[in-house]
Amino acid sequence: MIELTDVNPDDLTEEDAVMWYNVNNYTKGLITQAQLEKYTEGVNHSDNVSRGNFRAVIGNKLMLLWGKEELEKMSSGK
Repeated sequence: MIELTDVNPDDLTEEDAVMWYNVNNYTKGLITQAQLEKYTEGVNHSDNVSRGNFRAVIGNKLMLLWGKEELEKMSSGK
């Protein structure tokens, strides 16, 4: 599993900082699957290992947040 210790902060961009801020201040619908895919495309085109590792950490955090949203939706019967 990739962790933040696998990331060199000097290799990250402003786009990474914005995504990190949004993930850590997440509210329902703030980040969509389409936005994550667009971000991932940019990371993949950068050929930057630290950005790739960072994207993996962000993806893991988002999956937990999105999973929690789905569980809440299912438990409320919506």
